Amino acid sequence: MVSPARRRDAVSHLCGRFPVSERRACRLLAQHRSTQRYRAVPADYELRLVRRMNALATRHPRYGYRRIWALLRTEGWTVNRKRVERLVALGRPAHCLRWTSGRAELSQTVLR
Repeated sequence: MVSPARRRDAVSHLCGRFPVSERRACRLLAQHRSTQRYRAVPADYELRLVRRMNALATRHPRYGYRRIWALLRTEGWTVNRKRVERLVALGRPAHCLRWTSGRAELSQTVLR
């Protein structure tokens, strides 16, 4: 099994070396065209996003991922709600309240 990145390189090589279109090269190599045109999100973007999520969660400890997502959107971040939910689930933001037996406890876990 070949990784999508290697297939991307192979498609580019075929298009450059032979007179074939990207569509034909993708079909020959069983590469979806959407995968061919995919551009990875830089790791720096995700780190800045997590830092901002932690800052918002520290300022508003009772907010859940939906409210954090809404605040991020109002600040101009283009981020999917499901992505925020996944990042929150990886490690609960700082000072997230957890209800146990009728009283709130502060969780001290921080996103990595």
